[in-house]
Parts: sequence; C-alpha cells; structure tokens
Amino acid sequence: MIEKLLKERRDAILARWLELILETYPADAHGFFKNQRNRFLNPIGDELRRDTAMILDVLTGETNGEKLAPAIDSIILVRVVQDFSPAQAIAVFYQLKDAVRAQVIPALKEAADFVELMEWERKVDQVALRAFDSYMAQRERVYEIKANALKRQSYLLLRKMGVGFDVEAESMKPEESPPVDEKGGNS
Repeated sequence: MIEKLLKERRDAILARWLELILETYPADAHGFFKNQRNRFLNPIGDELRRDTAMILDVLTGETNGEKLAPAIDSIILVRVVQDFSPAQAIAVFYQLKDAVRAQVIPALKEAADFVELMEWERKVDQVALRAFDSYMAQRERVYEIKANALKRQSYLLLRKMGVGFDVEAESMKPEESPPVDEKGGNS
C-alpha cells in the first residue's frame, strides 16, 4: 500500500521535501531557489529538483538504484561547499520522512500499513547513512583543495620574495638531483 501511495502522491511529496530543504537557506536564497526555474540562472535549485526526484524515484522502485549515489553526492557537495555542518547537511534526507508522512499517514488505516511505512523509512535511513559517508569524503576533498591552494600561494609568495627552496629539486630522488656547482648551488 505504501508504494502505491508514494507513487500517487509523488509530486506533493517532492514539493514538500524541496520546501523543507529550501527552508534551511536564508530567506533571499530560499525565494530565489524556489521561484527561479531557469537552470542556468539557478543551478542549485535545478539540481535539488532533479536530485530529490531521483532519490524518491529510486526509493519507490521507479528508477534504477545506480542513480542513487550520484544524486546523494550532488546534494551533499553543494551543502559541503556552502559550509553546512554535517548534521545540517544530512538532515535534508530525514526531511523526506516528514514530507512522506504528511502525505501518506492520513491515508493509512491498519497497523500493517504503519509497519510497512516504517520499513520504507529504513530505506531513507540507509540513504542518510550513505549521505554521511559522502559528506565526509566531499569535505575531505574540499579541504585538500584548499590546502593545496594555500601551499601554492605560500610557495609563490616565498619565491617572489626570494626565500625558500626549489620544490622541484627538493622532491627529486637523490640520483635525479641536478648537478651542484662549486658554490653549492644548482646549476
């Protein structure tokens, strides 16, 4: 019964889920992401619409499960770059439960239906766990990029000042080192 309700109420669930996600942004960004439909002017809103739909479709069996990880990663990457905390980044997946409950609980009549809903919600929990793994990997990647940029800037500044060492020569193996002249410098 749950799968049927989810498919029948897909659009309402997606609209509510997107609204819950957008509420995590400041008011001006929320309005822009919600109302601007041009994918070139609003790539974040466009990605959120596509990715949330993909995740719901995978969870309801409408779409191949191979598309789940890229959709999760896309949502998480945006939230990592925007400096959301891990809890704030992952919360958007739990908000799917709220959106689903608002649409399906009024239609449930028997205890077995509630059990079926709880079983379906376990799938959402698994998505949230996968999202946490993605968050950690994406956060590490962003920090590596920032660290490498800082290293490059520091090296260029030291080089401009005439201080430091030749990174290329320092990173070579001893047998590959450039020849040294009588003064002890590289030739």
